[in-house]
Amino acid sequence: MAPFGKKCRHGPNCWYLRIGICQYLHSDSDHAAVRRTRLDELHRGLSRHRQELVDVASLAPESEDNFVGIAQERELASFNKVCGGEIAVPADTWSSGIPPRFTPPTGPLELPRDDHNGPLRRDFPRYTFQFEPLLRSVELMQPTFDMEAVDVISNAGNLSKLYEMLRNTSWQAMRFELELRGRTLLLSRWSDDPALAFRPGYGGGFERETCRHGAEEDPVLRHSASHHRVVAYRFGGLQYVVQSEVDAYSCNGDDHARPPPPPQSQTQSQPAAPARCGSKHNQARLRGRPPPRQKKRAASTHISGFAALTLDDPGDSKAFAAAATTTTTLPKKTATTPTLSKTPPPTTTTETRTTATSPTLLIHHAGRPIPPSWLVEIKTYNARTVGPRPLTALAQVYFARRAQLYEARHEGGVFLFRPRRGEAEAEGAAATGTGTGTGTGTVVRDVGGELCAWEHSEQPVLGKVAALVRAVRERVAEWRRGRGVVRAGMVCESDGTGAEGGVRVWLCEREGGAQGGDGLMPEDWGGSG
Repeated sequence: MAPFGKKCRHGPNCWYLRIGICQYLHSDSDHAAVRRTRLDELHRGLSRHRQELVDVASLAPESEDNFVGIAQERELASFNKVCGGEIAVPADTWSSGIPPRFTPPTGPLELPRDDHNGPLRRDFPRYTFQFEPLLRSVELMQPTFDMEAVDVISNAGNLSKLYEMLRNTSWQAMRFELELRGRTLLLSRWSDDPALAFRPGYGGGFERETCRHGAEEDPVLRHSASHHRVVAYRFGGLQYVVQSEVDAYSCNGDDHARPPPPPQSQTQSQPAAPARCGSKHNQARLRGRPPPRQKKRAASTHISGFAALTLDDPGDSKAFAAAATTTTTLPKKTATTPTLSKTPPPTTTTETRTTATSPTLLIHHAGRPIPPSWLVEIKTYNARTVGPRPLTALAQVYFARRAQLYEARHEGGVFLFRPRRGEAEAEGAAATGTGTGTGTGTVVRDVGGELCAWEHSEQPVLGKVAALVRAVRERVAEWRRGRGVVRAGMVCESDGTGAEGGVRVWLCEREGGAQGGDGLMPEDWGGSG
């Protein structure tokens, strides 16, 4: 824990200050220097000649009487990121990809900080087109869903970041990439932001120690980097398709929640060997050759008990699991979370096969049913931090449509699982007896009712988020000038004062024109508007 009240020895070169979380004292000149450096960094590759400042203070929902919330939710698809250029998608619409399973610790757990944690230092899979995994998984699992009729495609993390910026409780600056194809606005975090490589906190290490795929899972899923869900819903009068990363899944105690048996006609084409990530495989894939075949592998018929699972997996935003049925929606006001007696049913699908739907993406087929109600969002906090849980944690759960939340607190990287003074009673009441384990930091809680209350209390900020996305979409469309695709950048800065006037948003054309730069979707997707 940084000693509050002491001056930071790094001054304007402090990385923590650059991302707005340094707990040491900094002078006004330090803050001014960091702000200039950060904004220059975020404007890299954007045109200084074509930029507009959005009037955030004037943003408002379409009608003052309208309630801004999420409605008409629908599970669309799921996938696991395997490695660069490869994903795993369930072969059947009744199935889903597999996130790691969560096992809460029962004793003290001491971890190094994430940026000093060697096992976490690996390259996360990158794709030629950032949203192509989302697109291909929906095409395979929901072939009748019209993606080109969607208004906004984004990640849940991007929407929660916009909420955090517009709430304006701390100084922050970040950049989003925008791409308009037909009527659809693609909204993504700037993937080249140096701040994304900085890993403060202990969340990644905690997830690695408490989440792991079982040995009975398909090897492609077991060695995948992350699991993702794709949902559709209406928000602020627009139709959204939102991708989110799943930390883990948890189930504990109710036989009635067992998933339905798979349909009889589940076999597909001859299975192929799981593709490797090496250069020879990638070259073969780009030339259109199918991967080499291998002998059939018997499906696992046994799943080890919950207590026998060991612990592992990447951290706070790098571990994910897919949804079960494609039309299941998140219950908003349920008091309990449907759970399973001990473990999910064993895998009944055939061996992994592969398909290549584009020259830039290879798709493995593997998965089994994991209901959305089992998916868990894991959050870690410093136990010495004064004040309630950050509201941004609920924002991420809200936009991702999660039903379960697990919270653990640490003191300098030591997770002790004891309640803070006056907090045990509050958490026990919120848990409503639906968790696993006892005490603060050992309970997986259903937060459906809490999210409903949060949605009502946060109407001013949620209204700003919806209005900003709408305004940006309309303004970028005006830049089209007859062109089918428009690419731009959006740089946001909040000063931490809580005032609407303390948030600034710049819309900038990319250098080289509105069609310059790499795309977020394959070039053949989307209409000309």
